[in-house]
Amino acid sequence: NRILIGSENNAYKGGVHLYERSGAAFNLLTTITNPIFSGSAKFGNFITRFGDDQFAVGNNAGKSVANGGVFLYAWNGGAPILQGLVTNMATFAISSMGTNGLVVGDMTASKVHLYDWTGALLSPLTTLTNPTAKTLGRYGSSVAGLSINRLVVGAEFNDFGGDAFLHEWNGVE
Repeated sequence: NRILIGSENNAYKGGVHLYERSGAAFNLLTTITNPIFSGSAKFGNFITRFGDDQFAVGNNAGKSVANGGVFLYAWNGGAPILQGLVTNMATFAISSMGTNGLVVGDMTASKVHLYDWTGALLSPLTTLTNPTAKTLGRYGSSVAGLSINRLVVGAEFNDFGGDAFLHEWNGVE
């Protein structure tokens, strides 16, 4: 009964609005702004839910890698609580994968990072790179977790037409 809506340029620092359904209406519960505002207006440009009451918010900093990242929140019924963050990457896409997995696409570096959320810590699992070795293919421009061990990664400029790669995660890469 809750919905998250990102507004990446809200007041020039981005934001995420959390609504809850009450009958036929949706009421605004809270607005989350970038907790480490660094001149980026892209906080909230990507949002994904994972786990029971957790969600991740992307902060696409473009080529300014130092300002980009992903913020992890838990909803405690009254307010969102910042649980962790991954910084120093130009985040362009995020998706959940399984129950506690998080996929982060960084097309500037042509990489996709897989993480496991343990409830207290975001642990890196592996980093995927463009299987075609095209540095300008924008591998990681889109990501989608399909199951606990499968994901699709987009490379929008591979061969000037774009490609989608299906990966199967077997615990090692």
